[in-house]
Amino acid sequence: DSLFPPSSSSETTSAYISLEVNGEKRQGSTLDNMIWNVPDTISYLSKYFKLQPGDLIMTGTPGGVSDIVVGDFVSVKCGTLPSCDFTIGAPE
Repeated sequence: DSLFPPSSSSETTSAYISLEVNGEKRQGSTLDNMIWNVPDTISYLSKYFKLQPGDLIMTGTPGGVSDIVVGDFVSVKCGTLPSCDFTIGAPE
């Protein structure tokens, strides 16, 4: 099995990435604006960590950074991949 199916490799170069908070777009850019490309990032990290399907790699952020608070609904999207949606919970 492949961690990232080769058939979707175009998603690693120029896909549009975005972040919405409570339905409001806060950030958006394309992967080709990243300092390090996705394949090189995965290759480098896999030397130090066992990456598995479902793992998220947080690399930094495009412009538009702002606070999120308890109760905010966050949606992260990257190309045609399924979105990553979650609600900010209270600290435990």
